[in-house]
Amino acid sequence: MLSVSVFALLILLTFAWLPGSVRSERRSFEYARRIYSIRDVDFANIEFHPQIGISHYKLHHSHVALREGLMRTEAWLAKVWYFDSGKALTNFVLLSCGASCSEQHVLQVFEVRHDHLFVTQQLEFDDQAPGTREAFNEKTGRLTVVSRANDESAHCCPKNLDVSTYRWEGAGFRQLSWRRVPLAPDHQTR
Repeated sequence: MLSVSVFALLILLTFAWLPGSVRSERRSFEYARRIYSIRDVDFANIEFHPQIGISHYKLHHSHVALREGLMRTEAWLAKVWYFDSGKALTNFVLLSCGASCSEQHVLQVFEVRHDHLFVTQQLEFDDQAPGTREAFNEKTGRLTVVSRANDESAHCCPKNLDVSTYRWEGAGFRQLSWRRVPLAPDHQTR
């Protein structure tokens, strides 16, 4: 019989976060409408689901803006990549403002299964630092994400970026590497 500490270690290792500030999760969200080809999907007018069961946004011409009291939320489609014969990687940007603003990039992998569109993986990262970006090479399946680091720096004054590299492995992106890079002192205030 496993001891409690060994069992806890196995749980921790199973659900451990990979290094870096990019959050990656396997998803299985199915859209109800029948679709036969990934190229037939109108991503500019899709209902975007960054958090299943919690929030969704109906894009119209790649954008949506909502206001509720002092809160303002915007979402827009920044880019779509088609790859691996039948997959699409989308980059949605989610901006939420109240007393202050936060900007999040949400990368979602889409595929068609049994004539329905599915979201199969999602990667999220904070965009609030100079130099953040993502780059995807459809031919090699290599994805690089440069994000604001989850460090001790204040919201206004990021100190570091995290550079995470992933490779497409048929069913999802797998992290290959991660490194933290300090921002130049003149870029540490926005």
